[in-house]
Amino acid sequence: CCTMLRVWLVRHGESVANTLRLIGRTEDTPLSELGQRQAAAFGAHHKESLAEAKLITSSARRTKETCSFALEAAGLSDVPYESFEQITEIFRGDYDGAELSGEIREALGELWKGDDVMAAKAPGEGSESYRDVQLRCVDFMEKQIKPMEGHVILFVHQVVIQTLVMHYLGIDAVFLETNNTSFCELELREKGFVVTKVNNTQHFWKPGFINTASL
Repeated sequence: CCTMLRVWLVRHGESVANTLRLIGRTEDTPLSELGQRQAAAFGAHHKESLAEAKLITSSARRTKETCSFALEAAGLSDVPYESFEQITEIFRGDYDGAELSGEIREALGELWKGDDVMAAKAPGEGSESYRDVQLRCVDFMEKQIKPMEGHVILFVHQVVIQTLVMHYLGIDAVFLETNNTSFCELELREKGFVVTKVNNTQHFWKPGFINTASL
């Protein structure tokens, strides 16, 4: 049957935290200048989709700014969007906001050497594992997004995208790296969501390139 719902999971543009190699939620970090240009490139290329879709961001500043810069570039600054904390980035506990280098890198490396990478989490109150993020984000998709129709664009985070794609592919491993402002596409079919595109960066490409991101 025909697809009644198409969902894009868009990673935010490069943030200041990305440039400083800070890990975790870092809710208040803005986009870098490059991140602003990435968001504008996405908006200019996908203006028709932005005009037609339901737009959603996480509660983080960088996803809201990505959506806003994309809309501005598309000439759609007045188009509204909604924000939800449930789809924000992983919280790394005591390591949240720390630079990924030295002792922190070594400590995380040791955590990820275990048998169940999905369950590993940094020390500290409220720290999340990949599985924790997956559970809350799948819950959001099934309860908030699945009843919708048409096109929905979510501006979210790498770990959110990783864990959702892993869930809908039926893979219990962390394997996917995503570029800033790339998107993964899900389509709702008879048996549920199906992954149809991964890490699509077509808005950066010159005319004549083939879309090898499609599955």
